[in-house]
Amino acid sequence: MQLEAGQLFRDIAVAISVAVLMSLLVSITMIPALSSYLLRTTRPASSRVTIPVLDGIAKSFARFFLGYTKRITRNRFASGVVVIALLITTTTSSYLFLPKLEYLPEGNRNLIFGVMLPPPGYNLETMTSMATKIEDKVRHLWSSATGPIAEPGQPPKIGNYFFVALPNIAFFGAGAVDRTRVAELIPVLSATLYDEPGTYGFFNQPSLFSREIGGARTVSLDISGSDLAAVVGVAQKAAGIVGSLFPRTEGNQMRPKPGLELGNPEVRLYPNRVSLADNRVNAVDLGQSVDAFNDGLRVTEVTIEGRRVDLTLRGLEDKIDRTQGLENLPVVTPDGRILPVSSLANVELTAGPNEVRHLERQRTITLQIMPAPTIPLEVAIDMVQNQVINKLSDDGLPLVSIWGSQERPTN
Repeated sequence: MQLEAGQLFRDIAVAISVAVLMSLLVSITMIPALSSYLLRTTRPASSRVTIPVLDGIAKSFARFFLGYTKRITRNRFASGVVVIALLITTTTSSYLFLPKLEYLPEGNRNLIFGVMLPPPGYNLETMTSMATKIEDKVRHLWSSATGPIAEPGQPPKIGNYFFVALPNIAFFGAGAVDRTRVAELIPVLSATLYDEPGTYGFFNQPSLFSREIGGARTVSLDISGSDLAAVVGVAQKAAGIVGSLFPRTEGNQMRPKPGLELGNPEVRLYPNRVSLADNRVNAVDLGQSVDAFNDGLRVTEVTIEGRRVDLTLRGLEDKIDRTQGLENLPVVTPDGRILPVSSLANVELTAGPNEVRHLERQRTITLQIMPAPTIPLEVAIDMVQNQVINKLSDDGLPLVSIWGSQERPTN
């Protein structure tokens, strides 16, 4: 509530509350008195203009409802029936016509932010090439290339555009010349991702009320379990169902976190308990020795010129240029001998995700579903619950949980 958006809506809430209170006071004080003054009869009945048919209908209507009201008020049972009937009717009507729940407005920031997730194994050169292709597809909308004025019936011109390519992800950003039409760029930019095989991604307008990259109107579907291979299989099946329920061509978007494939090379070290015991080395010492030759081992924190700096023990850089070289990393035993890692552990080269996510200490893959603006958030949650979770639950799942943007109920 202390941020700019919170202060804005706090002021709006105060203004609405004061307006409602003032309207209540006016309705019970000024309105009756003003009505009595303005609606009083100033002319005698003989001077009024009569309309034969209309006046007859009006008098009959008044007599009917006056008589009906008198009969109801004289009978307590009839009065109770009318009250109960009105209560049931209004309650039922309110429930049937109540609009589906929706998240707070997204706002109108002049920014469209996008993320592209490639298949595993792509390098920086390939990612840069893919991002450049996407840039070329929207170059005709650049104001610097074709002018700032958009043609009638065409998307707005792009005033600012950028992309950042990394080995396993690419970020995009765009702003419109006409900031009031920036949301019209979302389908245009999203369509540029469809031609890239095996990629996932999204473009959305950042919300004022969310710090997540995916935005506020997001349904997150978590698939968790101890067996990563089983979790990936269920996530792939769930992604297929979600893709059919929320087609990308209709403005829906989906982003898997971290990914739906185990394609990144991964080296795993399994300690050999017998060899460790024979050489009086424990698993912790083995892990710390390997860490020191990789990212470095944090020893302690020291103060240098008033700044706190991590003191890190690190091996020589560029000493190992291949994954097979991990087997030859030196490990010093308590008696001073130097042994390679392969003598104390089994080194296995396998495939894994590019990011490790955990939920309640379980390995997790999250599907972030961003429904189209025409689909209320409550409807999207119900669709995922009824047509994805319930369907997959019949096949047996490690653990599946679903939540919207504001709360996180777990199933």
